[in-house]
Amino acid sequence: ISSDRHIVKIWDVASGSSYTSVQPAEGDINDVCVWPGSGLIMVGCDASTVQGYFIPSLGPAPRWCAHLEALTEEMEEAAPAVYDDYRFVTKADLVRLGLEHLVGTALLRAYMHGFFIDNRLYHKAKALTEPFAYEVYRQQRIAKKMEEERASRISLVKKLPKVNTRVAAKLVAQDEEARAAAAGDTAAQAALKKKGLLAPDG
Repeated sequence: ISSDRHIVKIWDVASGSSYTSVQPAEGDINDVCVWPGSGLIMVGCDASTVQGYFIPSLGPAPRWCAHLEALTEEMEEAAPAVYDDYRFVTKADLVRLGLEHLVGTALLRAYMHGFFIDNRLYHKAKALTEPFAYEVYRQQRIAKKMEEERASRISLVKKLPKVNTRVAAKLVAQDEEARAAAAGDTAAQAALKKKGLLAPDG
């Protein structure tokens, strides 16, 4: 164990590597005392109270404060399972990925109405079942960017004349219909008919 004014470091005796460290929240460290044969460390700081730290991996709690053992056991039991490297999937997702044969193995952890699967395994399976998923995503991103660029361009607003507005609108609609027909765009024709700019067929 070594310490300076700010931190107490505990080193591994066998390898000499850092085992753990304790940094008191208040005041500079004046003295460090390890209770013999236990994991209890008392740190005297420039504060009104002596700071006490219990590290169970160093040893048991002294007999006079055995309640520390019970506290640490309760904390271990209450510690939630962390699934940062896992992804939640349902049974349908497993079937889609072709991983339903892994149910009941250590690779899947059952949870509520589905399973937790390792992220790396999930991404590998997804890459195998959907080999062109990235290309589709890339094409969608490109199309979205192009659409955003088109929307940001300055567009010419065609103003209809104040005189004979209906006739001018009809001529513009016929012109757009001719362009759409030349391009084979039936959706554009349907949109124009919906707006009432084109006469319905028949």
